[in-house]
Amino acid sequence: MVVPVTARARAKNGRTMENDHCLLFRVVDGLIVEARLYADTAKGRDVIDGLEVFPSAAAAS
Repeated sequence: MVVPVTARARAKNGRTMENDHCLLFRVVDGLIVEARLYADTAKGRDVIDGLEVFPSAAAAS
């Protein structure tokens, strides 16, 4: 099962960010037995560091 997620957060320094993630679940007999989070961690780092963030070309499609 794939679940798209948009996370919004505020860092301790007051900067805010919005980032898209993808959660991937493996389900066996109706129970979640494994979960993986795929996130753009570089974007989060850049926002917290106050660097300019460019929109992803993938997000435009």
